[in-house]
Amino acid sequence: MSEELTEPVPAPRATFETLTARDVADPAAAVEVALSDGTSVLVRGMSRFEIHLGGRGTDDAAVIEARNLSYAVLDPPLTYEQARAWMKRADAGGDIARVSRTIRDLSGLGPGADKSNV
Repeated sequence: MSEELTEPVPAPRATFETLTARDVADPAAAVEVALSDGTSVLVRGMSRFEIHLGGRGTDDAAVIEARNLSYAVLDPPLTYEQARAWMKRADAGGDIARVSRTIRDLSGLGPGADKSNV
């Protein structure tokens, strides 16, 4: 008996709606990050657009991190200047690192992420 060869069935074609339906920046996908003082912040992932905006016109890591915090910290909401002020506090380093790692991971940029897909 010979097996009948069949053509693979192509996947359905994407639409604009399906392309934009799931978003890492969706507030519904936000998570709480515990801070060292017992409080927490609510953060979300960043979209590819926001990731590019964060680095636009600078290679200063502090500027990029402050922009990212202002985009991705939902509660309490932070402006760029507020994020910079938080970063300048000597005792905030561990908390900011934890929050930034969470944002990075939610944005699909964590360890093992394919850098060519950024």
